[in-house]
Amino acid sequence: MKLKIITVFSVIVALTITGCTDKRTTKVKTFADRFAQYVSRNEIDSILSYYPAAEYADKIDLTYNPDSISVKDGEKENTYYVTFDNGLSMLVTLLPNGNITVNETKGLFKYPESKILFARKLGALHSDMTDEKLAKVMINVDNLSTELFNEYVASRKGAIKNLGPTITVEVEYGYQIGEGYYTLKNTTDQPIGGDEYSTTWQYDYMHMGYEDHHTEIKPGKDIPGRGSVQIPFKYSFHQGESLIAITMNTPSQDSFFKNYEPRGDEYSNYVKAHGEDPGKIERLSYGPYKLAGKLGGKYAIHLNLDKGMKHGSYYYDRYGTKNTLELSVKAFNDRTGELTLEETNDKGEVTGTFIGTLTKDTYTGKMTSYEGKTYSFTLKVVNVSKMNK
Repeated sequence: MKLKIITVFSVIVALTITGCTDKRTTKVKTFADRFAQYVSRNEIDSILSYYPAAEYADKIDLTYNPDSISVKDGEKENTYYVTFDNGLSMLVTLLPNGNITVNETKGLFKYPESKILFARKLGALHSDMTDEKLAKVMINVDNLSTELFNEYVASRKGAIKNLGPTITVEVEYGYQIGEGYYTLKNTTDQPIGGDEYSTTWQYDYMHMGYEDHHTEIKPGKDIPGRGSVQIPFKYSFHQGESLIAITMNTPSQDSFFKNYEPRGDEYSNYVKAHGEDPGKIERLSYGPYKLAGKLGGKYAIHLNLDKGMKHGSYYYDRYGTKNTLELSVKAFNDRTGELTLEETNDKGEVTGTFIGTLTKDTYTGKMTSYEGKTYSFTLKVVNVSKMNK
């Protein structure tokens, strides 16, 4: 009799525990579905209320099938592992009051592939990292890459030396066309692509008392490391063309990530100097921005950046809004404020570059014109609207 009672009691207990477990599993699965919807709708405040570590992410994304959500017990009491069909996993805790919090995730935080590959080249990543750990590493990598990028850009200034013209066909008669070439020398060990710089040419025409002078910007040609290239030109008694400036274009960060070859100790040295935890993250708005100030302390301009920080424009006050110049955002770091803009003409050619630091109040830095002239600038933010990324 006792054995039978014990057996019945055991079954009742087992059923009770199983029923309780089923209810908890269902509750966790319902929460996972709701949390995933917050992510898909980019409801940042709701996400942060359950998962504060999401503040470290550059971007979060999740595409899933609700029927694919599975739940199993975690290693600690009241914790559960949640997995989705796309490989994303979460570790959650069911609190005594019935609320659920997200302890950690894997696969929720997203980064451009170029940044991930760059971080791997630096030796900063390892397998099976949680999203929070990945995010903190990527913040450090991002800050480090800004330092390395600025060093790289600085090293490219003056990398090409113009060795001057060489005449190959002399002009002896008025109807003849002379020919020659300019030799451009790469003074660095790294190759320079033709898209990394532009050449500015001056054209002069004089005949029968008439004169015409104008300039034109042309793309460069590839130059091997420590090598040279010849840029041809033509001339006559009445007209000529001269190479008057070489302007290095600011490389995109994607291009930098792809081509930079680390020494091997950059990341470890950065962590030693700054620590592994980047601390609380303060982010800048992704626009739109309206700014006003002066180039070189005397040329008043108004500069606008569109919502999303992809494009913009600016105009000189003296010429008005009908003479607007287009801008594209080549790099923007919402943590450090590093902002690089390229000015382009109606042919899509780069005719100027703004490199500086944006804060909630100002944008300061240097602008390089198509002629290679550099102007310091300080622009004040006169309007800013916030948006969720």
